[in-house]
Amino acid sequence: MRGPVALLAPAGAAAASALAWRNNALDAAFYDLPGLSAAELQALGRSRHDEGSVIVVDPDCAPGDMPALRSFANYDALRAAPGPLVTQIAVAGVGSSGIGAAALARTVAAVTSRPTAAIVAGYGAEDFMTEALGGFFLFGAANRARHARQTLRHRVGTMIAESPQTPALPKPLPHEFATPDVATLVRLLADPDRRVDLLVGHSKGALTIAAALARVMRTGDPVTRAKAARAQVVTAGAVIAFPPEIAWVTQLLGQIDALGALNSRIGLPHRRVPFAGHHLNTAFPCHLDLAAELRAVLNL
Repeated sequence: MRGPVALLAPAGAAAASALAWRNNALDAAFYDLPGLSAAELQALGRSRHDEGSVIVVDPDCAPGDMPALRSFANYDALRAAPGPLVTQIAVAGVGSSGIGAAALARTVAAVTSRPTAAIVAGYGAEDFMTEALGGFFLFGAANRARHARQTLRHRVGTMIAESPQTPALPKPLPHEFATPDVATLVRLLADPDRRVDLLVGHSKGALTIAAALARVMRTGDPVTRAKAARAQVVTAGAVIAFPPEIAWVTQLLGQIDALGALNSRIGLPHRRVPFAGHHLNTAFPCHLDLAAELRAVLNL
């Protein structure tokens, strides 16, 4: 059973706590939880997924309703696991727990028919306010500072590093790359054996992706930078600045997404999705249908 009412109901001993119920409720409000099976929801609800952990989600639910997902505490655990290296990464937004992260990854995996790694960007309802302030506002300020530096470099050209007459660039904010979700994504992008083809971010997850790509472009070796520049990026619920090297970027914003618009750079190229809000749960009205948008963007 995958209806919205069933998804919000606590399942199993661990999910019986009020905290687990609030996490499920918050994730159900924003993400397409109907894409996860009851067994997967129970498996995710039984364990805490810390920020920066990874959940690899297969395209479809496994036969017999068994969970078609694998959880890893960090990048090192993921890298040590046998099997092909995942090439698609999804990062959910403000307040998302492992359930929301996995639901977003399942949406991406179902569209592309390929496993997708979800990077957990928050703990759920108990961290919603912290994530909201530290996510959109801090990351948004960092993104604006990066964009200002990029614009200034473009205007003054190569003389910016040589001339003492050139105005100083804004310095990065101290926590710009400090969060565990950004660190995990940087390591995935820098993996010498991995090719990252697709990055999908929702809300604060888009800012996480932008911060990680900026770090790679600033500190990575030429091969790593070239690989990262070839990745296709799709964001929903936040219009933000990306490093100029990242040429393949599609940004989606719902026509009635007040939260996303408040934290977006509206002057940057993006597409307004008619009658869509901030949430991606297709069971609720005025959702942004991410699956349909991805099919159009990826020509699938």
